Amino acid sequence: MTKTMIWGGVTLLIALLVHLLQGAAGQCRLQRSRAALQARAVDLGPVNPQETRRNTDALLVTPVDLGQLRPGETRAFRVLLRNTSFRPLQLLPPESDCSCVYRDSNKPLTVPPQGSIEIPFSLRAPAWPGEINKKISLVAGDCAGGRWQAPVTARVVAKAWAVPPALELCYDQAPVLEPSVALYHDGETRIGAVVSSSSAITVETEHRGESLVQVDLTVRPPPMKGGETWEQTVQVFEQDGAGELLRIPVRVSCPPELQCFPQQVLLDGKENAGARLERTVVLVVRSDVVSALDAAPLFPWVHVESVERQSRGFKVRLRFDQTAMPVNLNENIIRFVLKGKESPAYLRGMRKP
Repeated sequence: MTKTMIWGGVTLLIALLVHLLQGAAGQCRLQRSRAALQARAVDLGPVNPQETRRNTDALLVTPVDLGQLRPGETRAFRVLLRNTSFRPLQLLPPESDCSCVYRDSNKPLTVPPQGSIEIPFSLRAPAWPGEINKKISLVAGDCAGGRWQAPVTARVVAKAWAVPPALELCYDQAPVLEPSVALYHDGETRIGAVVSSSSAITVETEHRGESLVQVDLTVRPPPMKGGETWEQTVQVFEQDGAGELLRIPVRVSCPPELQCFPQQVLLDGKENAGARLERTVVLVVRSDVVSALDAAPLFPWVHVESVERQSRGFKVRLRFDQTAMPVNLNENIIRFVLKGKESPAYLRGMRKP
């Protein structure tokens, strides 16, 4: 009995020592793991707060105020962008909330790290006075979704303004043109004389309210050839000879005697299973020209199927022999001319292998 108790106590003591040794080993492994993690953390180095800044804080956009503009004026300006981060910032093509603010290029932009760029734009003022408040939107090209807006403000100021601000007329309409212009003015301004720069333009005015004057013009342009233009101006003066208020440009254009629509056709023949390929074009004739149409193919594989007279010209149906056509083509294939006239129109054919 005594020996049994002694051996039991020894066994218990051995088990206790084994348990204590295992716990110490675990503590050592834990300490080594913590030390390794700390060493790795030290190897990463300190975190730069500029690099963790959100994209929306990285780009500084300077608002634009264009000051005073005249009605219908176009003003060029630039938007300054500054990147405060240490990484380049990719931007999608800027977009405006109004077509009156535009830029020539539509390419993505890159703002260098700790650098700046200027984006050129143009603003076209309306034909009447008032405040202008527009916005240009900028969007980051990456997945961060950064968005910015560049405010653009201006003020259109005028004592008097015309609607439309300029007259673009076509000689094809009639030998005598009779356009009208509405002149508006503020409460302190009075419209006086309205004078044309040419005796071929007569002017009549009618006051239709406290701030509205109706201007009716009779324009008799000189004889013109196709493609020519005739330009004049109408001056508006303030009452009592106080000075010129504004000028209204008058531009009369004479279209060609004969125009082909469309001007070119694609002859790929994908929609036709056989060798027969057809196209239809319209020839528009200037209203002061009365003549028959002559259609002359420039290649033997071009055929004129029919010529049909219409109110403003001709409809021509063409047939092409695909088996005889060249594989690569980009040139005029048929010549149209009005009989007795010297200004032809051409139809261009295009085909790629």
